[in-house]
Amino acid sequence: MQYLFLLYSDPSGWATMTPDQRQTAMGAYMDYSAALVAAGAYVGGNQLHGASAATTLSLSDGTRRVQDGPFAASKEELG
Repeated sequence: MQYLFLLYSDPSGWATMTPDQRQTAMGAYMDYSAALVAAGAYVGGNQLHGASAATTLSLSDGTRRVQDGPFAASKEELG
């Protein structure tokens, strides 16, 4: 069985962090990733583009809509 880990974060939050806070956050992420690899549970991963590059597909009353950008007004991005 495989699982998908989805990480939602506020991209503006990174800009407000101090260098020490960024280092702590990245260290925790890297430690977690290393633990997954060591356990044989890590298959792969890739970074997604930012929300500004998003395309939203929706279906309403049988009509397909394609929109540039994220559909929902949200502070978080899926990464």
